[in-house]
Amino acid sequence: MVASSADFAQLVEEVDSLFLKLNMDIGHAHITDGGYLAWMRQLGEHLAYLHIEDIKDGVHAHLVPGQGDLDFGALKATLDEIGYDGPYVVDLFVPSRMRPIGSPGGACWPSGDCGG
Repeated sequence: MVASSADFAQLVEEVDSLFLKLNMDIGHAHITDGGYLAWMRQLGEHLAYLHIEDIKDGVHAHLVPGQGDLDFGALKATLDEIGYDGPYVVDLFVPSRMRPIGSPGGACWPSGDCGG
């Protein structure tokens, strides 16, 4: 399992393939790695996708950018520095409002099947 940038760096070394790519969740990386911008620079050639959200006080709560502790100016500068021009998604959700599929008021599959 790859749970941190260090884990991915080790996998890169072991696999040694240009086809191995990274989907970096910056909020998760901020919590697990601390200096995620340094890891982004180190692993930049493998970076293929970004999940962007903000984090406050070390809680992975997927906040709107600007509502937490992350420096998005530094993130933009780092992405420019490494030449990243790939896709990203703003990864937002409210865990306390998530319900299992089929539960009252819960999510449904795109087909309309709500598991009930």
